[in-house]
Amino acid sequence: MKSTSPPVWRAHLAVLACMVAPGASLAAPLCVSLDEALTASDDQANKGALILVRAAFEEQGETVVDPPCGNEYKVAQVQTGDVFTVSLRGPERTRTGRAGSANELPKVYDQLVRAQLSGDLAVTGSQAVGRHNVTTEQANPMRARADSIFLIDLGPAIVRGVDGVPLSLGGAWRYELDQYGVQIAADFVWNPTDDTDSKTVGGSFG
Repeated sequence: MKSTSPPVWRAHLAVLACMVAPGASLAAPLCVSLDEALTASDDQANKGALILVRAAFEEQGETVVDPPCGNEYKVAQVQTGDVFTVSLRGPERTRTGRAGSANELPKVYDQLVRAQLSGDLAVTGSQAVGRHNVTTEQANPMRARADSIFLIDLGPAIVRGVDGVPLSLGGAWRYELDQYGVQIAADFVWNPTDDTDSKTVGGSFG
């Protein structure tokens, strides 16, 4: 009598292989098209935007097909001076970004694609923005208000002509703007091993 075990095992192995196959995407294929309501008439720029978005989706393991499709993303790109404002509208959400130059467009589209897939915003600190795609504007933001910082330090000090290792307790307040900062600091130094119980107070402003 012929055994049927081998076909059964082959079927189980085939199912298991499908489940653990690396790089396999369970998401439905998607397509990318121009958002004609927002896009300017520069055909060359539009073609470039489509290529960048398709490439960004493919880098995330997505299957990209030609439009139309049921999972369609619409891209818009508008240039004002040297700045590009871009938008990526999907079935569930819309994400927008800004590039300071044409060289930063690949980074911005990579952020928008990651934001679409993760549901995050394309802002610093989110899953969509990393060291590989952060823009100059995001890396060096202009502060609208000053940063007020308080500092406290405690540790050993080095004082010329004093035996032992004195201790130092200090504090500082720093006020930072975009162009300059102001800091006020004070330190209290004493030597626990000194019989004279000498103490020193110092400060700085700058």
